[in-house]
Amino acid sequence: MVPDLVRYLEDLSVHLRLNPLKERQVIREMYTHLEDRVTELEGDGLTQQEAVRVATKGFGPPKVVAEELYGAHGVGTWIDALLAASPYFGVFLLFGLHLWTSLLWLGVFMTASVAMTLIGWWKGKPVWMYPWAGFALVLPMASGVIAGSSVWEAGLGFVRGQSPSAPTWVLLGLLAYVPLSLWMVISVAVKVIRLDWIFASLMLLPFPIVVRWVLSLQFEGSAIVYNKPLIGPGADLTIATIFLALALLPVLFVRVRQRRLKIVGLAVAAPPAFMVAAYSAPGYAEIPGLVLFAVLAVLFLFTPALLDRTVGRGSPRFRSSLGRWTEQAVSEP
Repeated sequence: MVPDLVRYLEDLSVHLRLNPLKERQVIREMYTHLEDRVTELEGDGLTQQEAVRVATKGFGPPKVVAEELYGAHGVGTWIDALLAASPYFGVFLLFGLHLWTSLLWLGVFMTASVAMTLIGWWKGKPVWMYPWAGFALVLPMASGVIAGSSVWEAGLGFVRGQSPSAPTWVLLGLLAYVPLSLWMVISVAVKVIRLDWIFASLMLLPFPIVVRWVLSLQFEGSAIVYNKPLIGPGADLTIATIFLALALLPVLFVRVRQRRLKIVGLAVAAPPAFMVAAYSAPGYAEIPGLVLFAVLAVLFLFTPALLDRTVGRGSPRFRSSLGRWTEQAVSEP
């Protein structure tokens, strides 16, 4: 193992954002090609240090090489694209057929989301896994929102001198569940950011819509025992259409080579989808409020990009563990 080559591959890995199995394979292949080239140059009379410098210079700067490798290895098949879009089709059916009001069908969808997430995690975290992971996290996120809003309403009632609507031990349990639900969502999000922040953004895509919907139902009555007259006649169909349109984004993430196009697609498609979804939710909403909601939702969606330098590939922690990972990758048979 040539240490200088390992350091070059470390710099390459910082910018190479493939799934872990594919990335290990690419790093091993790169090391083999570079090692062969170094051996050839040493045979021509160069020292090892000179041979490494010439070989790596011939391959190009790590960032440029990583972009080329991403374009060559970062594209999934149409089957992968269909798998990535499938949970959005599922939500389309849930709202289009008004099945989201059935705990049975919601349970079937959530069980499928969790199962597909676990299968994807076991298979090396392919791109199609992240949309499923996002919907799997909807359950702790939505239940945390309901718990927090219930405690908030009980607290306001207490201030006004009203009797609590639930026993104290229930309210304390709901209060304790809120940070637990946040921890579940944040811990998974951080793990995904360490792989690639744009996949974390893709995973979080349904969150603003679901949070708005749940909060609207909760403050208008109850998100669990919802008040049917509050739901507009076309609201379900509107939400279904939004998720059907958003299904194109996972396909874009799987099939397009350029990362920039994925980021642009996310930035262009998300704001109008969030605004229309917020307008269709129960309750009254004015245009300025909808615009503000869309802006905050997009900022939330791109939070992983800001966290990338803290917990992701741009962080000192990632770089400190990179040397060991690269050595393991190139030494595997």
